[in-house]
Amino acid sequence: MPAEAVERTEAVDRASVPTPTPFDVFVLALTIFSLINLLLVVLLSNDDLVDVVLIVDGAICIIFFADFLVRLRHAPSRRGYFIGDLGWLDLVGSVPVPGFRIARVARVVWISRAAGRSGLRRIVRSALADRAGTSLLAAVFLTIAVLQYGSMAILRIEDGAEGANIQTASDALWWSYVSITTVGYGDRFPVTDTGRVIGAAVLAVGVGLFGVITGFLANMFLAPRRAQQAGQPDGTAELRLELMEIRRLIAGIQPQSFDDSSPGIPDSSPHEASGEAPSVRRLEHERD
Repeated sequence: MPAEAVERTEAVDRASVPTPTPFDVFVLALTIFSLINLLLVVLLSNDDLVDVVLIVDGAICIIFFADFLVRLRHAPSRRGYFIGDLGWLDLVGSVPVPGFRIARVARVVWISRAAGRSGLRRIVRSALADRAGTSLLAAVFLTIAVLQYGSMAILRIEDGAEGANIQTASDALWWSYVSITTVGYGDRFPVTDTGRVIGAAVLAVGVGLFGVITGFLANMFLAPRRAQQAGQPDGTAELRLELMEIRRLIAGIQPQSFDDSSPGIPDSSPHEASGEAPSVRRLEHERD
C-alpha cells in the first residue's frame, strides 16, 4: 500500500477515535493514584498510615462509581457498554475494597489507547476548550493527593512526639482537611518543628487549591445570569430601543400644509401657502 494511503487511513482512524475528555484524564489519574494506594496498603507496616490510605481510597470509590453511572447512562447501548466494553469491570473497581481496584486496569488501558490514537494535540485542545473545568479537575486531584500524603507525613512525624495531639488516622485527616480549607479550628496542630514545616506547606498549597475551586463555583453560579443578560435585553435596554425608534420616526415626519377643506382651519393666502413670512408681505403692499 502506498505511503500516502497509509497516512490517510491512519488520519481517518485518529479522527474516528473519540478524544479523551479532561474528565477521562482525571479518572485515569485517580485510577493510577488508587493502584499506587493498593501497593501502599501492602508495603506499609504502620496501621495508622494504612488507615489513612484506606479512608482516602474509599472516598475515591465514590468518584469511580459516579463515573460508572455516567458512562452507563450516556452509552448508546447499556448492554453493549456493560458487557462488550467491559463496563462491569468499572463497577467492580468502584467497590470500596482495595483488592477490587485491580479491575480499574481495564479503564487505564482503554484511556491510554484512546489517548495514543487521538494524539497529544487533540487532548490539549480539548483541555484548553474548557479551561475552567480542567482547572477544577486538576485542583480536585491535587487536593486529594495533598490530603492523603499530608496526613501520612504529619502522622509519621508527630507519632510519639511529646505533647502530640495528632496520633490517629482520623486526627491526621481532620487536621489536613481543615488546613487545606484554611479554616484551622486549632483542635489539632503539630508540635514538632518538622510538623510545622509540613503544616506551612499544606496551608500554602491549600490556599491556591481552594481558591481555584471557589472561583469555579462562583463562576458556575454567575455565568447563567451573565449569559441571560447578554442574550436577553432587560427592561432598560428595551425602553432605550423604543425611544430611539420614536426619535427616528419623529425625525422622518415632514411638515404638511393644511387643505382648504380641512374643517375648522381658516383659509390661507397664497403667500402663507408658499411659506412667505408676514413681514415680506407687508413690504410688498407698501411698494404697490
